[in-house]
Amino acid sequence: MLSVPGGGLAADKWRSGCAVFPQPTAVLLSPTDYRNLTFDPVSANRHFYLSRQDQQVKHCRQSRGPGGPGSFELWQVQCAQSFQAGHHYWEVRASDHSVTLGVSYPQLPRCRLGPHTDNIGRGPCSWGLCVQEDSLQAWHNGEAQRLPGVSGRLLGMDLDLASGCLTFYSLEPQTQPLYTFHALFNQPLTPVFWLLEGRTLTLCHQPGAVFPPGPQEEVLS
Repeated sequence: MLSVPGGGLAADKWRSGCAVFPQPTAVLLSPTDYRNLTFDPVSANRHFYLSRQDQQVKHCRQSRGPGGPGSFELWQVQCAQSFQAGHHYWEVRASDHSVTLGVSYPQLPRCRLGPHTDNIGRGPCSWGLCVQEDSLQAWHNGEAQRLPGVSGRLLGMDLDLASGCLTFYSLEPQTQPLYTFHALFNQPLTPVFWLLEGRTLTLCHQPGAVFPPGPQEEVLS
């Protein structure tokens, strides 16, 4: 693994656009672990509009029409990439609070059940961090742990399948780990997101990052 210092010219070598490798003292990341992800248009809720080659999604009041068979009834969208082995890191910039970042197994329901507009972390097959105005909530299996809020809107997610760890980072105004889930992940995981009306999420790309293969092509390491 390559340690990327948190400040100065050495860190700037790995920064492009909104991509910033997290560097708390105990974290070592390799540049080869960075993933340039894209949103999956088929999964997007009918009020979600994708742009920038599927790197950005916005939740609008006006719908695009009826949702397709693979789209979420919930206010959610997932990525086109999934992971079943290895170490993966990606970053997301949110326009504001009231968004959720997470990962899920393939069986995450698309339909809306009950009053909630999201289901990330509300069952056993997904894990998520909800960013609220004054706090965070780490959700899994219907249980939430309330955490202190963050002011920055640039967030990182580090998924280490070998060790069974999913860690969320705040990257502004300084890098800090927010929460780590520990689990025995035994199915492919797909990044998934919820956002309130008017919010925008952007998947940050790093030039030269390795585009992740699909689960069926993932090389075990």
